Amino acid sequence: ALTGNSASYFMNTIRLEKARDLLLNTELNVSEIAYEVGLEPNYFGRIFKDHYGMSPTDFRIANWSDATSNLLKYSLFCQFSPVPCNINASFF
Repeated sequence: ALTGNSASYFMNTIRLEKARDLLLNTELNVSEIAYEVGLEPNYFGRIFKDHYGMSPTDFRIANWSDATSNLLKYSLFCQFSPVPCNINASFF
């Protein structure tokens, strides 16, 4: 233990970094991400919260990019709009 941490701690840190990337850059749900990084969903949620201070879902919501947030707002607006909407790249 050259770093003072166990091998499982090191592996979980790598898994959590990969999970963080997947949360921010994919539409996979939290269970899919847990399995993708090799963890059971309940254990994944627990260690993610210990490491990042919030649940994976809360982390994803708190870190949505402005473009993603605008796209979501626009798609929700279009869903309930009485007139057809066309997604236009210049909108973002």
